[in-house]
Amino acid sequence: MRLARVLGIVFLLFGMTGCISSTTVIKIKPDGSGTVVQTTTMNAKMVAQMKEMMAEMAKAMAGDKPATEKAPEAGALFTESEARGKAAKMGEGVRFVSSEPIKTSEAEGIRAIYAFDDITKLKVEEKPSAPGPVAAQGMAPQEADSSGMTFRFTKQANGNSLLTVLVPEKKGKAESA
Repeated sequence: MRLARVLGIVFLLFGMTGCISSTTVIKIKPDGSGTVVQTTTMNAKMVAQMKEMMAEMAKAMAGDKPATEKAPEAGALFTESEARGKAAKMGEGVRFVSSEPIKTSEAEGIRAIYAFDDITKLKVEEKPSAPGPVAAQGMAPQEADSSGMTFRFTKQANGNSLLTVLVPEKKGKAESA
């Protein structure tokens, strides 16, 4: 029964590809340090469906166990603790600064701000990760190549700086003639 629920969530995630919107804005200072602002939102209808499924799963997994007090973020899809955890995945020296929830009639999500000291150690994923406990429990589908974009930053002799964005090639895609 649990396997059926997990598979249901995985199939739901495949179907929601158009429901998640994500933007990443990187601001770089002349010394190569800066900030990353990531905004991730999901269609409000999909959020409601996912929360309903999470509640059903929690009820089914609890079984006959006595109800315990919920954690403050229980039932939330976009949490500050999840945003804090992403900082380590973004590279050495990346720090979580702050986050704010986003909730409108059309969408729900989070805006998180990170700081870094060296752009060359920053790694940014192209696709947003699945929100909430689905991703935390490893039930979300994984990309074959998750190396992310990296950066080169060099100071030129004329005083200018050169930023190069390195986008990883997709594995398995055949080159066209």
